[in-house]
Amino acid sequence: MRCLSIIILFIQISLSAQKNYVVDSSFEDYQYLPTTYLGFTKDIHLVLPSWYRATGGTPDYYNIKCISDTTSLPHTFIPYSATISPCFSYQLPRTGNGVVGIGQSAFIPQDLQFIFHNFNEYPQTKLSEPMQKNHLYFVSFYVNKLNCSGLSLSNIGAYITINAVQDYSSPYPPDTAFTNFKYFITPQIVNKNGPINDTANWVKISGIYKSRGNEQWLTIGHFLKKDETMIADTVINNQAGVTYLIDDVSVYDYPGLIVPDTVCLGETLHCHASLKGPFQWFTSNGTLLSTDSIYSFKATTSQSYILQSSNNRKDTFQITVIEQSPYCYPNIFIPNAFSPSGINRSFKPIGNNVQELNMKIYNRWGQLLYENSGPNTEWNGYYKDFICPAGIYIYLISYRTFGDINNLKIEKGFVELLW
Repeated sequence: MRCLSIIILFIQISLSAQKNYVVDSSFEDYQYLPTTYLGFTKDIHLVLPSWYRATGGTPDYYNIKCISDTTSLPHTFIPYSATISPCFSYQLPRTGNGVVGIGQSAFIPQDLQFIFHNFNEYPQTKLSEPMQKNHLYFVSFYVNKLNCSGLSLSNIGAYITINAVQDYSSPYPPDTAFTNFKYFITPQIVNKNGPINDTANWVKISGIYKSRGNEQWLTIGHFLKKDETMIADTVINNQAGVTYLIDDVSVYDYPGLIVPDTVCLGETLHCHASLKGPFQWFTSNGTLLSTDSIYSFKATTSQSYILQSSNNRKDTFQITVIEQSPYCYPNIFIPNAFSPSGINRSFKPIGNNVQELNMKIYNRWGQLLYENSGPNTEWNGYYKDFICPAGIYIYLISYRTFGDINNLKIEKGFVELLW
């Protein structure tokens, strides 16, 4: 088992002067001002070019400058049923003019009765730059519950991924499962203070995230747990639904240690920090190891270390050295030749601890001859229904392993086809 724990003694820092990796963090860069709710199947990307919907549920856009009562702020909340009286909100943006609204689980009128639906909406955006492996990031956003809501939810958070998380596969209403992910997702940044029911103040949700490498997508919403109990504060006009407004989304670099997540026996480590020097690296018993900004050493035994930087800040991290694990050995074997008429009848990479794999085969002119994904991917030497001539071909293999699923590994080289 691999194990790496980092205990950081935090100091107060200022992030205001740093770069925010969220492109349109306050929802001000709009293409047009909507006059009504965006509705099902419409993408918020049409209004806010830097934001997308992650499921079939479409987040709505509100702006002080909107001329419509249903999209301006404050605005008139129109219930699902025309027989229910409208509700008048009093919320304003935290900063700027615009906010995004996410409608969540609600009692919706259906067939002359109110049926509970687990309804969710998820805005997501692509960061301006990919995250760097082992670096720390401070992630935050603000939420405010619309006063025309009769439900309060916990587990509102942010999910950080390498690729966009999109799931449009579920059916169209009235089955509102089309607004949810097929699988339960655990966000890395999440509200931990119970149901959010404040309609007067903006509530900050924040946390520190350590990158596993190349994450560039941020998805915000209510990530339902199997055992979650939804809190019905009041039933407004027979409607126990909730809309949360979102504003001021940010992702900043967070000063701290930059150390690898996984350490194998004999591996050379290069530990450094995005902090202000001078630096002193110690063992846990106080032995001074180095005063360089980067401390490099070969991992031989599990041990705790301390970095002391400016203002006597101390950061403690523990590295556990793994002696035997599939993670510490080459994850894939790629043959350099095969013969469809001989013993090795196909070109097949053999993976150790491989979870995902994609393989492409090109000829020397760059023409794609073969592509497939899966653990049993193999090329038989054919292009469509035609035999390829003997010779040298180019392979491009990308794969992920169970021990490091967020890190995409790429292998490329040559294979000889023999007949």
